[in-house]
Amino acid sequence: MLVKSLGAVVTTECELKLDGCTAVAPGPVVVVKEVFTGLQHNVCRNCLEEMIRSGDWEMQNTSIQFRSDFAVISAATNKAVIALEIKAHSWVNGHSEGSRARRWYWNQMMHGRSLPTRYLMLFVLSGHLWIFDVGSSKDAENYNEIAAIPAAEALRDLNMRIDETAAEPVLSDQFGDLLQNLLNSSAGKNAPGWIRKLRLGEVLPERMQIVSNFTAA
Repeated sequence: MLVKSLGAVVTTECELKLDGCTAVAPGPVVVVKEVFTGLQHNVCRNCLEEMIRSGDWEMQNTSIQFRSDFAVISAATNKAVIALEIKAHSWVNGHSEGSRARRWYWNQMMHGRSLPTRYLMLFVLSGHLWIFDVGSSKDAENYNEIAAIPAAEALRDLNMRIDETAAEPVLSDQFGDLLQNLLNSSAGKNAPGWIRKLRLGEVLPERMQIVSNFTAA
């Protein structure tokens, strides 16, 4: 849905109240308008960015902070070189898994700042691990897909087990070791083909750390 900012900041409750909302109680919110219907919404900056990031809203000439559930950070630059996003379900808001993954990635690529070189999105329950090579492309038609690996296969290769009944926030907490396992596996001579295809050796810095709930500066 295409929206535009009306340039107004008012003090009231955010209408969306998504995770990380800064105006659950009355606080500063921006006023945005749906281009085709004229409907107006009062939303805090965090919720606005989340709607753009997810692809539910589109806003021209708007930049958003890059965020991910987990990231491999260069100790020298403090920038993410690999990012991992965890999603519980393959089918979200009527969009197929592939459509949802590409839309999420495209919005990060077009609006985000300080993008990582490798972007991973894992739909855990009956889904796939989607892998994108961000590079320097800003071509909306070029998704730079490296692979889409069945989630069960990827998790097995990375020695991961999950609680399939867990809600998404809890589910995400179970993946603190996934990136470390991925790095360990990529260094092995007998790494599965999809891990070798990631070419992680090309992007990994000498000194790095894995962090959760990463937000780019």
